Amino acid sequence: MESPIANIQQDGPRVTVEITEREVDTDELRSLVHELKQTLEGEARVFVFRLETVEFLPSACLALLLMFYQEVKKHDGRIILLNCQENVAFLLRLARLDKIFELAEGEADQA
Repeated sequence: MESPIANIQQDGPRVTVEITEREVDTDELRSLVHELKQTLEGEARVFVFRLETVEFLPSACLALLLMFYQEVKKHDGRIILLNCQENVAFLLRLARLDKIFELAEGEADQA
């Protein structure tokens, strides 16, 4: 699986998505989410989005992540947002999305 905005690795049920762009483009994220949804038909159930490089996340991108979350939940999966920069974490808390997504710090294999 390839994406212009992310490095993606799957290890069994865990898919690690390392976002490599400082500002996430909505259309590129839409394409990425479309690809990730296809992995739900296999064994993927845990999606770890590494966000340490992301400085700005448009509200449309948050909406895409929420739609993806709904699909993941249908398969008893979960989404972890790892190593968010403070401004992104603040936005997530402000929108109360920290109640939906798991926010974590550390390495992807420990989340």
